[in-house]
Amino acid sequence: MAPAPVFTGVQPHIDATPGAVDTRVARRRAARSSRQASSTPKIKRPPNSFICFRAAKTHELPNVPAKEISRIASVLWKCVSPEEKAYYKGVAD
Repeated sequence: MAPAPVFTGVQPHIDATPGAVDTRVARRRAARSSRQASSTPKIKRPPNSFICFRAAKTHELPNVPAKEISRIASVLWKCVSPEEKAYYKGVAD
């Protein structure tokens, strides 16, 4: 009896020969490199009110992992009064 195939979660490309794979990877790397070397720097998006609120919670919870802070902040944000949300909107603007 043959062993069951291992599913990696990735569908193989029809042309999965080593040369074809290397070419696709090289093209992807070249495209990424040209985007990174763009003459105009990418403008960072300004933080919204929730991000400012989450940053405040980060300072209050110094030894908590970022994933847990995000979870806690999202629960708290849903319970925050409109006045406090307005404060963080002002901080964000």
